[in-house]
Amino acid sequence: MSRGLIRGWLAAVVAMFCLSGCSGAPKPQPDPDWEVTVVANGDTVDVTRDGSVALDPYPGGPVAVPAPTSTEDFVFGYRIQLLATSSMMLAEGEMGRADSLFNWPTYVEYEPPFYKVRIGDFYSKNDAETVRSNVQPDFPEAWVVQTMVRRPE
Repeated sequence: MSRGLIRGWLAAVVAMFCLSGCSGAPKPQPDPDWEVTVVANGDTVDVTRDGSVALDPYPGGPVAVPAPTSTEDFVFGYRIQLLATSSMMLAEGEMGRADSLFNWPTYVEYEPPFYKVRIGDFYSKNDAETVRSNVQPDFPEAWVVQTMVRRPE
């Protein structure tokens, strides 16, 4: 093969590689000041990096329904994480399944790039571990995570 033909093929491959990475519209990015989105039984709460709570950090995105509007509504506690996935549809489906199986508040928390399906608002790790053992037949990969939970009323 001649050098010219090799250079031509190499240039074509490089061009295709570069163009394939540049196609398509860029994905919308959330505001970097927002840390986590919590969907709790249909309510959406977004917690900022400075700890304040607000609604709908994605301009033009989903509209939030009423939810707690103060960090005073949350305390450190534990939840049982059933699943972490990059698919919002899978997370919402599993949230529905968990909601029908268990008598605990069900949440989908979005921490880029994952949607995390979690249940419960536990104030002690022992309580969360006890419930986790009951959940494992349906969600074998379930584990306890420390996170912000709703303050008892």
